[in-house]
Amino acid sequence: MNLPRSREGWYLLVFLALSLTGLGLLAGREIGDGEGWLDTTLDIVQGMEAVVVVGAMATYAIMEGISMLAERYQQRRFNEGKAEGKVEERKAIIRALNANPSKTYTSEEVRRLIEERRDS
Repeated sequence: MNLPRSREGWYLLVFLALSLTGLGLLAGREIGDGEGWLDTTLDIVQGMEAVVVVGAMATYAIMEGISMLAERYQQRRFNEGKAEGKVEERKAIIRALNANPSKTYTSEEVRRLIEERRDS
């Protein structure tokens, strides 16, 4: 599995938080059983196998889920901005054409006006 380099630290922090929480819950459950310290320690170590696997899966799901949602949000904002820009461009072209209502524009002049607006 190749993790993105920009979020390596976050993967580690989330995994550490989930693992320590699981360890705490597991230790709390096992310590209350009244067994000897060796049996309790072995039970905690055996239980940590599942905690680590579940923690790793949860960490990956959380981090990739956040990334996916962020990308969707950015794409939506980009599309909204693009649509807004097109509306503003049309308004600017209409204002430019209406600036001189007595003049009749050829299609070449309109194309040139559009290009000028896009370049500015």
